[in-house]
Amino acid sequence: MGAGESPDEATSVLLGAGRMLRTFFHNDPPKPSQVQELRDHVHDMLSPLVETYTDEGVDHIVGTSKTFRQLARLAYKESSHGKEAHENLLFADDAHRLADRLVKMSLSERENLPRISAARAPQLAAGAVVAAQIMHTLDLECLEVCPWALREGVILRRIDALGTRG
Repeated sequence: MGAGESPDEATSVLLGAGRMLRTFFHNDPPKPSQVQELRDHVHDMLSPLVETYTDEGVDHIVGTSKTFRQLARLAYKESSHGKEAHENLLFADDAHRLADRLVKMSLSERENLPRISAARAPQLAAGAVVAAQIMHTLDLECLEVCPWALREGVILRRIDALGTRG
Protein backbone atom coordinates (compact mmCIF):
# COMPACT_ATOMS: atom_id res chain seq x y z
CA MET A 1 0.00 0.00 0.00
CA GLY A 2 1.30 3.44 -0.84
CA ALA A 3 1.86 5.99 -3.57
CA GLY A 4 4.58 5.80 -6.18
CA GLU A 5 6.92 2.91 -6.89
CA SER A 6 7.79 1.88 -3.35
CA PRO A 7 5.06 0.74 -0.95
CA ASP A 8 4.61 2.36 2.44
CA GLU A 9 3.28 -0.94 3.71
CA ALA A 10 3.56 -4.43 2.28
CA THR A 11 2.18 -7.74 3.47
CA SER A 12 2.87 -11.13 1.99
CA VAL A 13 0.25 -13.82 2.44
CA LEU A 14 1.06 -17.35 1.32
CA LEU A 15 -1.91 -17.92 -0.97
CA GLY A 16 -0.21 -18.88 -4.23
CA ALA A 17 -2.31 -21.01 -6.57
CA GLY A 18 0.21 -23.86 -6.71
CA ARG A 19 0.53 -24.02 -2.93
CA MET A 20 -3.25 -23.89 -2.48
CA LEU A 21 -3.73 -26.62 -5.09
CA ARG A 22 -1.32 -28.96 -3.30
CA THR A 23 -2.74 -28.16 0.14
CA PHE A 24 -6.49 -28.25 -0.50
CA PHE A 25 -7.41 -29.94 -3.80
CA HIS A 26 -6.83 -33.69 -3.60
CA ASN A 27 -9.35 -34.70 -6.26
CA ASP A 28 -9.89 -33.72 -9.89
CA PRO A 29 -12.19 -31.91 -9.95
CA PRO A 30 -12.00 -30.95 -6.27
CA LYS A 31 -14.79 -31.93 -3.91
CA PRO A 32 -17.11 -29.13 -2.74
CA SER A 33 -15.79 -29.61 0.80
CA GLN A 34 -12.22 -29.00 -0.44
CA VAL A 35 -13.34 -25.82 -2.22
CA GLN A 36 -15.04 -24.57 0.96
CA GLU A 37 -11.95 -25.37 3.04
CA LEU A 38 -9.86 -23.27 0.65
CA ARG A 39 -12.36 -20.37 0.78
CA ASP A 40 -12.34 -20.51 4.59
CA HIS A 41 -8.53 -20.57 4.64
CA VAL A 42 -8.24 -17.51 2.37
CA HIS A 43 -10.81 -15.66 4.48
CA ASP A 44 -8.94 -16.55 7.70
CA MET A 45 -5.59 -15.46 6.25
CA LEU A 46 -6.95 -12.12 5.04
CA SER A 47 -9.27 -11.20 7.91
CA PRO A 48 -6.49 -9.60 10.01
CA LEU A 49 -5.62 -7.35 7.04
CA VAL A 50 -9.12 -6.15 6.20
CA GLU A 51 -9.19 -3.30 8.68
CA THR A 52 -5.73 -2.06 7.73
CA TYR A 53 -6.41 -1.93 4.04
CA THR A 54 -10.01 -0.72 4.13
CA ASP A 55 -9.47 2.00 6.76
CA GLU A 56 -6.66 3.58 4.74
CA GLY A 57 -8.96 4.61 1.88
CA VAL A 58 -7.29 2.37 -0.67
CA ASP A 59 -8.76 3.26 -4.05
CA HIS A 60 -6.76 1.13 -6.47
CA ILE A 61 -6.00 -2.56 -6.05
CA VAL A 62 -3.56 -4.46 -8.26
CA GLY A 63 -3.28 -8.23 -8.55
CA THR A 64 0.10 -9.62 -9.60
CA SER A 65 0.43 -13.17 -10.83
CA LYS A 66 0.10 -15.18 -13.98
CA THR A 67 -3.00 -16.77 -12.47
CA PHE A 68 -4.70 -13.37 -12.08
CA ARG A 69 -3.70 -12.54 -15.65
CA GLN A 70 -5.20 -15.76 -17.02
CA LEU A 71 -8.40 -15.30 -15.01
CA ALA A 72 -8.77 -11.73 -16.29
CA ARG A 73 -8.31 -12.93 -19.86
CA LEU A 74 -10.94 -15.64 -19.43
CA ALA A 75 -13.34 -13.23 -17.76
CA TYR A 76 -12.86 -10.56 -20.42
CA LYS A 77 -14.21 -12.84 -23.13
CA GLU A 78 -17.35 -13.51 -21.10
CA SER A 79 -17.74 -10.29 -19.10
CA SER A 80 -21.03 -8.47 -18.86
CA HIS A 81 -19.28 -5.18 -18.02
CA GLY A 82 -19.44 -3.77 -21.55
CA LYS A 83 -17.04 -0.89 -22.20
CA GLU A 84 -15.63 -1.17 -18.68
CA ALA A 85 -14.35 -4.69 -19.41
CA HIS A 86 -10.68 -4.99 -20.27
CA GLU A 87 -8.12 -7.81 -20.30
CA ASN A 88 -6.29 -6.17 -17.42
CA LEU A 89 -9.32 -5.87 -15.15
CA LEU A 90 -10.93 -8.57 -13.06
CA PHE A 91 -14.41 -7.84 -11.73
CA ALA A 92 -15.57 -9.63 -8.59
CA ASP A 93 -18.71 -11.06 -10.15
CA ASP A 94 -16.63 -12.49 -13.03
CA ALA A 95 -14.09 -13.94 -10.58
CA HIS A 96 -16.85 -15.67 -8.60
CA ARG A 97 -18.51 -17.01 -11.74
CA LEU A 98 -15.19 -18.34 -13.05
CA ALA A 99 -14.26 -19.93 -9.73
CA ASP A 100 -17.63 -21.70 -9.54
CA ARG A 101 -17.18 -23.01 -13.08
CA LEU A 102 -13.50 -23.96 -12.92
CA VAL A 103 -13.81 -26.06 -9.76
CA LYS A 104 -16.33 -28.26 -11.58
CA MET A 105 -13.99 -28.86 -14.53
CA SER A 106 -11.44 -31.63 -14.84
CA LEU A 107 -7.81 -30.87 -15.59
CA SER A 108 -8.26 -31.94 -19.22
CA GLU A 109 -11.19 -29.53 -19.57
CA ARG A 110 -9.16 -26.67 -18.07
CA GLU A 111 -6.26 -27.47 -20.42
CA ASN A 112 -8.61 -26.92 -23.37
CA LEU A 113 -9.68 -23.45 -22.30
CA PRO A 114 -8.53 -20.67 -24.64
CA ARG A 115 -5.26 -18.95 -23.70
CA ILE A 116 -4.59 -21.25 -20.74
CA SER A 117 -1.18 -22.85 -20.72
CA ALA A 118 -0.86 -26.55 -19.93
CA ALA A 119 1.54 -25.63 -17.11
CA ARG A 120 -1.02 -23.30 -15.47
CA ALA A 121 -4.15 -25.40 -15.99
CA PRO A 122 -3.63 -27.62 -12.91
CA GLN A 123 -3.64 -24.68 -10.50
CA LEU A 124 -6.18 -22.48 -12.29
CA ALA A 125 -9.21 -23.66 -10.28
CA ALA A 126 -7.43 -23.12 -6.94
CA GLY A 127 -6.21 -19.72 -8.12
CA ALA A 128 -9.73 -18.73 -9.16
CA VAL A 129 -11.11 -19.66 -5.74
CA VAL A 130 -8.34 -17.65 -4.07
CA ALA A 131 -8.94 -14.61 -6.33
CA ALA A 132 -12.71 -14.69 -5.81
CA GLN A 133 -12.35 -15.06 -2.06
CA ILE A 134 -9.77 -12.26 -1.85
CA MET A 135 -12.17 -9.96 -3.66
CA HIS A 136 -15.05 -11.03 -1.41
CA THR A 137 -13.10 -10.71 1.86
CA LEU A 138 -11.67 -7.31 0.94
CA ASP A 139 -15.00 -6.20 -0.54
CA LEU A 140 -13.48 -5.38 -3.93
CA GLU A 141 -15.63 -4.72 -6.96
CA CYS A 142 -12.70 -4.79 -9.38
CA LEU A 143 -8.94 -5.01 -9.45
CA GLU A 144 -6.34 -4.21 -12.07
CA VAL A 145 -4.10 -7.06 -13.16
CA CYS A 146 -0.42 -6.23 -13.45
CA PRO A 147 1.18 -7.82 -16.52
CA TRP A 148 4.12 -8.91 -14.35
CA ALA A 149 4.28 -11.08 -11.27
CA LEU A 150 6.35 -10.80 -8.10
CA ARG A 151 9.43 -12.42 -9.65
CA GLU A 152 9.63 -9.78 -12.38
CA GLY A 153 9.20 -7.04 -9.78
CA VAL A 154 12.13 -8.35 -7.77
CA ILE A 155 14.28 -8.50 -10.91
CA LEU A 156 13.32 -4.95 -11.95
CA ARG A 157 14.04 -3.61 -8.46
CA ARG A 158 17.47 -5.28 -8.53
CA ILE A 159 18.24 -3.80 -11.95
CA ASP A 160 17.23 -0.35 -10.64
CA ALA A 161 19.53 -0.78 -7.65
CA LEU A 162 22.45 -1.79 -9.87
CA GLY A 163 21.90 1.30 -12.03
CA THR A 164 22.19 3.66 -9.05
CA ARG A 165 25.64 2.42 -8.12
CA GLY A 166 27.12 4.19 -11.11
